Amino acid sequence: MRTSGAILTAANVAKLFVGISFISTSKSVSQAGLYGSAVGFVYVVLINLYCTRLLIKTRNRFKKEKIVDVCDLTAVLFGEEYRIYMSIFLSINNGLFLVCYAVFFGSQID
Repeated sequence: MRTSGAILTAANVAKLFVGISFISTSKSVSQAGLYGSAVGFVYVVLINLYCTRLLIKTRNRFKKEKIVDVCDLTAVLFGEEYRIYMSIFLSINNGLFLVCYAVFFGSQID
């Protein structure tokens, strides 16, 4: 079941590839050099492509079931009792992303 259109999907994929690694490119070049940061950037892109491939394969495998988010997928794969653990993990993960963005923008403004 697809819950978003093409524009929202494109925005999510762009967010996935841009992320904090892209906005901190100048800092990574100053710390690791041009070649080191290029290797790191290629590594991040490859990991993102692999994860996107896994998500697409999972979507195709469970086409007949109503799976809207990762918590639904967790409930299908591991059981309903693990849904709360995935919700907690996602909340902590998103909170840490917000902290990273706040630190990055704070250091850039400073």
